[in-house]
Amino acid sequence: MIPSERFFLIAHAADFPEPDAPRFRRDLALEVRNGKITGLLRPEQVPPDIPAMDLRPAWIMPGFVDLHTHPVQHRVRGRAGLPLLPWLERYVFPEEKRFEDLSYAEIVFREAFARMLGHGTTLVAGLLSAHPDVLDVAFEVVKETGLRAILGWVWMEEPEDFARPVEEMISFARRQIAFWHGREDRFFFAVAPRFALSCSPGCLAAAGNLAREEGVFVHTHISENPDEIREVLRRFHASSYSEVYDRAGLLTDRTFLAHGVYLWARELDLVRERRSVVVHCPTANDFLHSGRLPRQSLRARGIRTALGSDVGAGWTFNMLHVIRHAYLVEREPLHRLFYDATRGGALAASMDRLGLVESGFFADFVVLRGGEGTEEELLSLWVFEEERSPVVGVMVNGRWLAHEAAV
Repeated sequence: MIPSERFFLIAHAADFPEPDAPRFRRDLALEVRNGKITGLLRPEQVPPDIPAMDLRPAWIMPGFVDLHTHPVQHRVRGRAGLPLLPWLERYVFPEEKRFEDLSYAEIVFREAFARMLGHGTTLVAGLLSAHPDVLDVAFEVVKETGLRAILGWVWMEEPEDFARPVEEMISFARRQIAFWHGREDRFFFAVAPRFALSCSPGCLAAAGNLAREEGVFVHTHISENPDEIREVLRRFHASSYSEVYDRAGLLTDRTFLAHGVYLWARELDLVRERRSVVVHCPTANDFLHSGRLPRQSLRARGIRTALGSDVGAGWTFNMLHVIRHAYLVEREPLHRLFYDATRGGALAASMDRLGLVESGFFADFVVLRGGEGTEEELLSLWVFEEERSPVVGVMVNGRWLAHEAAV
């Protein structure tokens, strides 16, 4: 099967350069060399001596970006009946404790990352368990599967079963940053305090200092649940949840803040000033009955947003289903949600060479089954199709990671 060092893919192409500027182009020939798009031609212009694969009537789209999920919770998806804090205690913490066993961790990571790829995700930001060694295992699996990933093990000083001295966490993180961060443009490290309630002020400050010194991502949760917020304000003697993170230097332009359902007006102003990203997790928010993010209001305020599957409160890694649920929550135009799941997510992750079908961009694609109707109707078909998955191929760095022969 193609590809070689240089090849052509012939297909229709859909991408989303701006939130309200979808772009649909039929009958394109994409030249790919060494993992990047190097030219856009008409099919009849393809040199006869260069390998070419005609995917029509399928459509190529930039691969999906999932900026908040928990691969370690893959096996406890869909555990219903509890709000956030009791749900963590009953299901999540016992499951994540199992990741002390690195052989178990490897098995679950293989399952989770394969599931993501099968749904068309090519860049993921994932939180792991509180065991630093699991990051090396996860990145080795990522290396084999071909994904791009921003990963971080969660910093926790409680519950006691997960506690680790701050100095030890810093030491582990510096070693892993030196080895993994930025490697091959596919492996990226995130400093990841789980949420404010898992850390002391000193721990949060150490995490913020490390992220600033090393120039890495920050990935955490914020304002997901009213009970959580009340306890944060009480414990940290703060006027708002975002103030706790800002004191610690954790609000940066490379910070992913999952949920943000109950951020107050002054907090939103602070998040905008710091250029942090609020990651909308509609499936998880509804599953735990945590509340609903007023995402269009955030966008109107100029706050950067992205989408996340948030497995395991979210029950699926499928970003098309996340788009579907986000549409049901606020009935946003589908093209705007596709923007956040592709180009918008890439920009939120500071990866400006991802997320468009353009020369000079990485050849990271999801291939979607063709169908009848207008281009906008195709978006509906892909999001609401139930009979079979519309995903028939996934490519990262010019390499097929999943492909269905008959498209």
